[in-house]
Amino acid sequence: MKENVIKCLKFLAYIALAEVFIRVGRIVGEYIAYPLYHANNEALQFAGIYFAFIGIWIVAIAYCLIVKNNRKYLSLLGKGGKGNNVKTILTLGLPCGLGANLLAALIAMAHGDIHLYFAEINVPLILLFIISVAIQSGAEELICRWFLYQKTKDLFPKYALTPVIITAVYFSAEHLLNPGVTVLSLSNIVLFGILFALMIYYFDCFWACVLAHTGWNFCQSILLGLPNSGIVSAYSIFRLDAASASNSFAYNTDFGIEGTVISSVVVVISIVVVVIFGRKKKAREAAALN
Repeated sequence: MKENVIKCLKFLAYIALAEVFIRVGRIVGEYIAYPLYHANNEALQFAGIYFAFIGIWIVAIAYCLIVKNNRKYLSLLGKGGKGNNVKTILTLGLPCGLGANLLAALIAMAHGDIHLYFAEINVPLILLFIISVAIQSGAEELICRWFLYQKTKDLFPKYALTPVIITAVYFSAEHLLNPGVTVLSLSNIVLFGILFALMIYYFDCFWACVLAHTGWNFCQSILLGLPNSGIVSAYSIFRLDAASASNSFAYNTDFGIEGTVISSVVVVISIVVVVIFGRKKKAREAAALN
């Protein structure tokens, strides 16, 4: 009993520490992104919001460097994560991120819920947003699927899927105050969290999570101009004709694709695919040891 209480208290401490990383990191990041925040351009200012998440990377990694018993986690960003290779990152991350989002968007377009028109191609801005969205998405993965996942895994080693569920719920809770949020959208974000965490569980590939998360956000926000968790980018290659958008199983006018049933279906399919291939991979590894 006493041991369980101690574990729960430690877990709450890790949650609090994750919040410190986020809050302090955003402050640090705002100083770094100061030139973007104060640029005489709305698109650059919006990119600055994403870019400021670099502070979370700095604070979290600095903490793990300073606090000795956390240094072991740093190796998981490199060769310590056995699945951190180009093949796994691309074949796992891209289809589950960019591919899944594009599929959901195409269904919404085919159903007539959204109409897009071409806006502009600005190569420097696109490159800036690729970097900025990767920083933002990666920072969320760093907190959830790196720090909290590993801490929870160490606390509850007998319950392999506990870190998957706990980090997914925490990930969803971080979106509670987003504009247009609904019970369905929060449930979908839990599903996203499960999907990303299973990439760690089965493939030990943190960067596949980052690419999947980045691909999803970049596709809907910068490529298609749709709301990203309720927030619309100041720049996008295509633009949504908002006046013609309508609510349905495939689109939510307030929260975007993420607040829909079709998003649930697409992510669940992605989860099933990851589980099938992940189990096969684990079975091969087990056979190789025998």
